Amino acid sequence: MQGSKKGFAAFVLEKNPNVKVVHCLIHREELMSKCLPKALKAVMKDVVKVVNFIKSSGLRSRIFANLCESMEAEFSCLLYHTEVRWLFKGKVLTRMIALRQDIRMFFESQQKSFEFLNSEKWWTSVTFLNDIFEKLNSLNVSMQGSEENILTLSGKLKGFKDK
Repeated sequence: MQGSKKGFAAFVLEKNPNVKVVHCLIHREELMSKCLPKALKAVMKDVVKVVNFIKSSGLRSRIFANLCESMEAEFSCLLYHTEVRWLFKGKVLTRMIALRQDIRMFFESQQKSFEFLNSEKWWTSVTFLNDIFEKLNSLNVSMQGSEENILTLSGKLKGFKDK
């Protein structure tokens, strides 16, 4: 239906070549997230390493959950990050920040060291990255719904870009 040679887009462009065809406005933010500076990409990789280390073993995951419960943490587990569900990045980072102390204690008890977990600069970068993804996620949520059209979406994207 969307095809540029036989689909609706081709039909419209045949009738009016000045029409701008847009596949999906919502997923442009994912493209932006792939253009992050190297330092922030490295921070995201580190976050994924920590989460994967804890979540990759059922035993480690249960130990971490018990630790969180005993410390009366807001959450008792971390969330997996997957490239398929890119809107999830913000939630993974938010959970990581909320469980910051628990994560540090867990790695001390496991005698496993990720040195960056003790760096305030690294945690500041995680928080900054979290803020970026929170803004992108709220923009994406606002762009979804049956009342949205190309005009309202373009206006929201322009407003976001101008901010």
